[in-house]
Amino acid sequence: MRLSFLPYFHEEKPTTTLGAYFDAQSNGFDFLRKAFFPRSLDGYNSHDESERRSFITLLDAASPRAHVVVAWKDERHWYVDELFYRLEGVDGWSRGAWAEVVEGSLADFIRFSPLIQSQAEAGRSLSADAHPADDVVLELSKSPGMPNTRHFNLEVFADGRFEVRRPREHDSRGSDVHRLTTLLIAASRLPAESGPSLPRPFMHDAQTRSVTYVVAGRRIRVTLDADTPPDIQNFANRMAAAYDVEL
Repeated sequence: MRLSFLPYFHEEKPTTTLGAYFDAQSNGFDFLRKAFFPRSLDGYNSHDESERRSFITLLDAASPRAHVVVAWKDERHWYVDELFYRLEGVDGWSRGAWAEVVEGSLADFIRFSPLIQSQAEAGRSLSADAHPADDVVLELSKSPGMPNTRHFNLEVFADGRFEVRRPREHDSRGSDVHRLTTLLIAASRLPAESGPSLPRPFMHDAQTRSVTYVVAGRRIRVTLDADTPPDIQNFANRMAAAYDVEL
């Protein structure tokens, strides 16, 4: 399957293949960026804004889109069409069964999905909605309390990976980009106001629960208690259910 470099960057790159793209991706993101992505976005940005909105590329989330095509090699390697390249020779493909559900509009998906943002960030300055792959973008924790109480710390990284640490119990790890996308879309609708910077002191072995999320580039940490706004509490409950932890 051929990949043709999009003509919006005032650069030329030879036609290549999807297999070559995956091979480069296996050698690391820096290698992929140097081999396949534009040197910069200067050429793209030299077009005026109204012209850029007509370009068929996912670099501009405001551009009208009817679909997004992603080709997967495995859960950690994928290609997003019409970001920097166009996939040729796939006429006649048929839509298969789709089991994953992401809640939100297609524009939301383009803006928050790690599938797109993890690759888009390589060719541009990071926006408020894009993060390096190892950034922790969501966190949920329940502190130790009385002896033998269950506690945990959940971290979700920008590329969809997650880790749940449960002292004296089994830890769990995994990766799910669509689960994260749904939660990032939900978090974007929470208030961009900072809660307490640190968990409030607790007494008599009470357990402290806290949630951390990012809104418009701001990292918000909220201690969950009787004064927590319902929308934030509901979001924390949704996170706990998504990653199978007991809040």
